[in-house]
Amino acid sequence: TTLSGPRIGKVRRVPIARKLMMHAVEETLKKYPNREIVIHFPDKGSRERYYRSCFVKVRTDTLKTHGVTIHATWGDKTRIDREPVEFHGVFGETKYINEACMISFDDEGATFTTNLETYNEVASFNPFKFSCAVVHLVACGNAATKIANSPIDHIFATDSIPINHRPELLNLVRCGRISILSWL
Repeated sequence: TTLSGPRIGKVRRVPIARKLMMHAVEETLKKYPNREIVIHFPDKGSRERYYRSCFVKVRTDTLKTHGVTIHATWGDKTRIDREPVEFHGVFGETKYINEACMISFDDEGATFTTNLETYNEVASFNPFKFSCAVVHLVACGNAATKIANSPIDHIFATDSIPINHRPELLNLVRCGRISILSWL
């Protein structure tokens, strides 16, 4: 038996990133039904990985299911070492950011430096809410403290990296700052 059923020797790809993006959009629509939603890709890598493979399908499904068009923006950044991050602008459908719910989408949240710097980069566009969605919640070093003291409203993540033995992250789940989506 495989993750996709009793097909011996074959495992279908689990589209966890698309599932996470759709989850983040649907939860945001539930909480803020009258707000624009903007998915932000913080860098070239994120945009290349998730724009076509996730965003296009989620945008189509959201329009069909909810009658809402979600928008996309992306950043351009360079990083010489782990930190600091240098941003070179925000591009795409930027006119929709003002008073919108923004979800920054990336493959991992390790130190959360990129997420916080992304917020600083888009803050001048005046988003109503700023959330992050990360496929892998690494949260190393003092990431939990950074999250707790940050302007990030919510973090959507998968359980691809278990957090059940990490009390600093479990506290953020309990208080509603982080929600975990099962990858199964």
